[in-house]
This record gives sequence, structure tokens and C-alpha cells, in this order.
Amino acid sequence: MVRPTHLRSNTTPTGSPTPSSYGTSPRRTAASPSPQPVKETHTMMKDYDPLTGNKMINKYMVVRELGRGVHGKVKLCRDTLTDELCAIKIVDKTTRKRLGRAQLSNEQKIRREIAIMKKCIHPNVVRLIEVIDDPNARKIYLVLEFMEGGEVHWKDAEERPILPLDDARTIFRDVVLGLEYLHIQGIIHRDIKPANLLLSGDGTVKISDFGVSHFSEKHSLDHDLDSSPLIDKDLPALPSSANPFENIFRHSVHAPFSSSISGSGPTTFNPDNYHQQHLSTTQWGDDLELAKTAGSPAFFAPELCYATLSSASQTSFILSPPTPRSNPTTPTGTLSTGSGQGYAPRPPITKSIDIWALGVTLYCFIYGCCPFVAETEFELFNIISRKQPGYPDSVPGREYICPEIKDLLSKLLEKDVSKRISLKEVKEHPWVTQDLEDPEVWRTETDPCNYQRVQITDDDLKGA
Repeated sequence: MVRPTHLRSNTTPTGSPTPSSYGTSPRRTAASPSPQPVKETHTMMKDYDPLTGNKMINKYMVVRELGRGVHGKVKLCRDTLTDELCAIKIVDKTTRKRLGRAQLSNEQKIRREIAIMKKCIHPNVVRLIEVIDDPNARKIYLVLEFMEGGEVHWKDAEERPILPLDDARTIFRDVVLGLEYLHIQGIIHRDIKPANLLLSGDGTVKISDFGVSHFSEKHSLDHDLDSSPLIDKDLPALPSSANPFENIFRHSVHAPFSSSISGSGPTTFNPDNYHQQHLSTTQWGDDLELAKTAGSPAFFAPELCYATLSSASQTSFILSPPTPRSNPTTPTGTLSTGSGQGYAPRPPITKSIDIWALGVTLYCFIYGCCPFVAETEFELFNIISRKQPGYPDSVPGREYICPEIKDLLSKLLEKDVSKRISLKEVKEHPWVTQDLEDPEVWRTETDPCNYQRVQITDDDLKGA
């Protein structure tokens, strides 16, 4: 029996996905998931199932732990009423005090994540099902759809790419559609990377983890948003607390990242393990927050590395640690070009930071490694800002990399934010549409304007 080309395979394993697990549906449309409202529960009861002895959280039976981090953990659970699997993210409302770090409380972070996820309904965005928030409990429980395939696996132990190019293209298209939807809603993810791309049971890849995402309704517009600056270079200077380097130098910036083998020298940053979240503003929708470091450094865009433009004719990004300015007349909103010949405006920070991270992610899929390698955060930021990534014709595990892929990568990883490719242009790129029967029909069917506009208010945040 031949499977129709518009359907995805339903044979996705529950463990690590194999290349064949990824969908083969170039004509899959963006049919919206059922827009069921997120259930809000304000009582939480813990118990144990009398038959299995497993812990119960309301109607959900805990099956096993899926993972844990600094701020919480994720459990695989079963809804005892429907017998469906789900993932429950458990976050402590209180914040552990950490010396030298000004940050939002865990409760503020999770309520922002809830407010965003409540409004996002798209086939390429992980769906929030229920929020269990008992005022008498010290934890908040987010019930999410369970993604059977787990993270997208893109390399082996030898850092060789394992994704066939057709699968890489299909996954990339899924992420583009999800990201395009978020952007037109005014949401910037800020942490696009392979670890935050999860595979569902039908082979669809969905964007997850909105813990450091940013929403600003004033940028949720009907017209093209890709080049609309969220932090304009002509705005007043950022306060010193918004300087990304202040957070970086405050904690162990010169400590080398551990290599897999002691003394092996420089190592590629592991995007799956390193998730830095430094936030110090509490104002919802404050666009200046985008200038603060949040996410995974290996996927930071050059403008987040506090890069500067040295001249109008030549792009040369220079990075310097935050030393006291010797010239008190120098504007705080500008940086030295490093040549002693003057100062250049800070590059604008826009939703294009997600497009850069998308480029780093595609690079990982194609080459099996991150494009930028360093021993310390400071060195990494310097490399991202100043050096161009290499685009070899082949790497171990990938015999040939066509010019179309390298062309797309170079446009995604354009250091000048004003020249970086837009998502609309990405959907028109020949490599992206290569196996589509009718690219124009695909673009029409997946237009994010087909979805209801997200509106997130202060009341949504308070009531999350």
C-alpha cells in the first residue's frame, strides 16, 4: 500500500528517532490543531495509585522522569481518564538565591511562559493543555502534549551529521513555519536550537521551551515584520544592567568549558546542555529586555554579542570587555570601533536573532557541529562577532554539500542584521522548496496570517 504524499508516517518510535522517523510530506499543510482552551486548575492533590504505587498529580499518573534542570523537572505522565500520555513540567515558584545575579523569580518566568503558550495554537508549536496552579502549593505544573520522538538528533558521537538532507529539509521547513507563526504574533523565541525542537508521533517537528521568550504586541503587525527593529540604534542608551557582558563577566567568564576528553583543547559548545538565562527586568513587553543575554551562547546572533560596525564600507565586528570608559564624553549607547577613530552605533536587536539561531541550527543538521568553536564565553562571543563560518563542500558523514545549501546558510548567518534573510525569503529559497510539487500553494497554505492573532495583556500575565 502506497502512503499518500500529503500524510506523514505514523511509525515514529518512542525512543530516539531514526532518520526515517522524520516526515516525508512536502505538501503537508498547516492545518491548525483543535483550538481547545487551556484548562486552568487551582487545586492540586498528590496521591499514589493503589495498583502501581506510582505517584499521582490530580488525575495524572507519573510514569517516569523525562529530564530536569536548574529550575524544574519534566515528568512523563498518563491521564487516567483518557489514557493519553502527556509531559508535565514542574517548576518551583520560589527562586534560589545566586550570588551576583539579578534575575526574575521562577514564578515570573513561568507565568510569562504560560501567558505565551496559552495563546499559541499551531501544528509546529508544542501545545499547552493544562495549568495546575494551587495557591497553597509551592510549585506550578504545566501539562504539555507529549512528543514521543524527543529531541531532533542530528549528530553521532564523532560529531558527524546523521540526518539525510531530505530529512534535514523537512525538519527545517517545520521550524520555519512555527517560527514564522510566532514572529507574526509578536513573539520572539530567543532559544531556537536542536534541543528545543521535538518530534511528535506523526513525524512533525515542533518548537518547545518558551522560558526566555519575549512578547511585544506593538510588533504584532499585519505587514512584514522581519526587518522591524525591536531595539533601534537611535533609541536612548541602554542602562548598564542591560549590557550582555556585565552578566557574562560577573560569573566565570574566563573559565574554560570542559572538553569531553581532558586536555583535548578547544571544544564545540554543547547546545543541549548549556542554557543560560540572565534576566533582570520585570516589565512585561519591555523591548529593552531583548538586549540582555538569554538562551544558549553558541546560538547567539552577533548583535547579541554587543558587536559594532566599524565603518560604512567594511563590516568589522569588534568585541571588548566592559571596562570603564576613559572618555566621559563618549555616548553610552555607542561602542568603540577598536581603531581609536570614533564610535559606531550598537546594531539593532530584532526578531532576526531567531533567524540567526535558525541558521546555526541548520548548520548543525548539515555539518554535524556548531559553526563557532571556543574555550570561553568571551572568546565565543568574539568569534561569532568577527569570524565567518566555514562552508566546506564535504565533511565526514556527508560526501557532498550543494551550493544551494551553502547559499542559504550564508544568508541565515549574515552578520549584518539589515542584510540577513527574512523568513518570507527563506520560504522562497530554492533549496527549501526543492522537493515541493507546487511551492506557491505550499506558501499560501502555510501563511501564518491564516491563524488567529495572539494578544497577550498584563491581565493575561497576572492570571497565568
